[in-house]
Amino acid sequence: MSESLLLRILTPSFHSLESITFTNNELISDKFGVAIAKKCHRLEHFVLNSCRRITAVTAVAFCEALVQQRISPTLQQFLSNPLLSCGPCWIAQGIVVNIGFDRNALLLENKVERSLVILIYL
Repeated sequence: MSESLLLRILTPSFHSLESITFTNNELISDKFGVAIAKKCHRLEHFVLNSCRRITAVTAVAFCEALVQQRISPTLQQFLSNPLLSCGPCWIAQGIVVNIGFDRNALLLENKVERSLVILIYL
């Protein structure tokens, strides 16, 4: 089965999917992650453990979706992917940063290490 076929099979369910989990899957890449971030508005759990073809592109797609509130806000409780190895330990908040002009950004704050933050410009 190809990644494209998997997406075509799931497409009719995008409007109702609430949870997706894959582990050690070489098939899943950023193409899949970005499509899910853009289309699955009710998603609350998205877990990709050891899916080596997932990169920061997928994480940013979900961050953008959180800021634009295209997906369930409870997803921020379950941010879990290879880039966020601690699992659901991040609080996501959409902000506007003035860097000579207003720029939308996403602030990820670690619940355990409060001094650890990630700022992503959108």
